[in-house]
Amino acid sequence: MKTRLFFSIILSFAVFLECGRQKTEQTSYTVETIEGVRHIHNHAPQWGDEVKVELEFVQKIGALEATDENYIMYNIGDVGRDNDGNIYILDSGDCRIQRFDSQGNYITTIGRKGEGPGEFKSPDNLNLDHEGRIYVSDGRKFIVFNNAGKEIRRFSIDRIRGAGSRCRILPGNKLIFGGSFQEFGWIGDYERIKDERIGYYNLFHIIDDYGKTLSSFGEIDIYKKKEEGTFFANANARFDVDRNGNIYIAYRYRNRIEKRDSGGNILFVFDRPINFEETGFLFDWALHNYSNSISTCVAVDKKDRVWIITLVEQPEEWLEEDESYLRQAVKKSAAVFEIYSSEGILLGALPLPEDIFLMRIFDDRLFIVDSDQVGVSEYKIVEK
Repeated sequence: MKTRLFFSIILSFAVFLECGRQKTEQTSYTVETIEGVRHIHNHAPQWGDEVKVELEFVQKIGALEATDENYIMYNIGDVGRDNDGNIYILDSGDCRIQRFDSQGNYITTIGRKGEGPGEFKSPDNLNLDHEGRIYVSDGRKFIVFNNAGKEIRRFSIDRIRGAGSRCRILPGNKLIFGGSFQEFGWIGDYERIKDERIGYYNLFHIIDDYGKTLSSFGEIDIYKKKEEGTFFANANARFDVDRNGNIYIAYRYRNRIEKRDSGGNILFVFDRPINFEETGFLFDWALHNYSNSISTCVAVDKKDRVWIITLVEQPEEWLEEDESYLRQAVKKSAAVFEIYSSEGILLGALPLPEDIFLMRIFDDRLFIVDSDQVGVSEYKIVEK
């Protein structure tokens, strides 16, 4: 009898714990459907106060005080890693790629300034595919190198804008390109281009690896000043791709994060509480910006968790500036890493370990381009 009573108590306690867990999970977010699309509204982190990951510093490559020319870099634009753990740093200011081994030892330099084979004019993005090929975007063209650093081909992207945009590799020899758009002009030109160049006024474009546009999506905000016949177009977002080709997009001025499939079709939308007003994009016709920034970077780790740099306050130096502030680093006091599941559920948040210009994640390694764009820090994502 006593034994039966004991097990009844244990079972009741287990049921109580499970019900409590389900209640916590359910109350940490709510879901609604808007125009056929699932929207997840996060209210609190599912991990609570005990974040289940931490960042462990591994190394830093490059610095202002470096004396070896192979470690002196200027205006770092991107960073990548291959399957062997080698690290590739796009030294945009010097028009070259610096390759280092996993320990940070210099291996070789790829590319140089120029317009001939293996040369760059203004490189700003770097990605590696599963075969180790290196894709570098250089304005409106891409240059592709083999894993030995030899150029194997180049192609141009037509009918879409390239300035300030990012790129990621998708399954099936495709790429997604975009994320930044700003244009000022005459309303008549806008109407003509909109009709002649379908997809031009979209924020994202899926292209094949020869530059052909396959599809376009993503809204651009259009502002018209009819009395003067002028318009202004603007949008800004950052994105990353998981191992299955799903695309995660975090908008700069909107509390909106999208998950799309590899074809650009929307799967669901999620958001979270923020500490300030969501203004959208605000400006005056002198092109001064008064917008509140929300997200600045997004990356996906090996467990398909989505890391987003989210602002907790608006840096004073970003106010009443034109969009040159988009090239500024995020101070570690002004933002956090928010970590989401692949289903859009907010898991937890971590403080930034340093000021960040750009971040990338490869497997369990998080790379940060520092605020001066002269060095790259590597951190290991450690499960607690």
